[in-house]
Amino acid sequence: MLSWKLLPALATGNCVILKPAEQTPSTARLLIEKIADVFLPGVVNILHGFGPEAGKPLASHSGNDKVAFRGETTTGELIMQYAYKT
Repeated sequence: MLSWKLLPALATGNCVILKPAEQTPSTARLLIEKIADVFLPGVVNILHGFGPEAGKPLASHSGNDKVAFRGETTTGELIMQYAYKT
């Protein structure tokens, strides 16, 4: 699932901050470890944490041009609210 959002963003020349679900942090870390040597430092980043502490500041940061997610509708509604406030 991570690759559905991650790889197209990287292929189009973007830097990525990936905030995996709290239940699956190991999966994201393993994927990044496997592909890390392909990219320059700082191109692919992982931000671990719970939604309110990690996801909210990430989604509401004014420096983000796009926020993509995979999850339930309520999560999407919250992300949309956070991004709108910037």
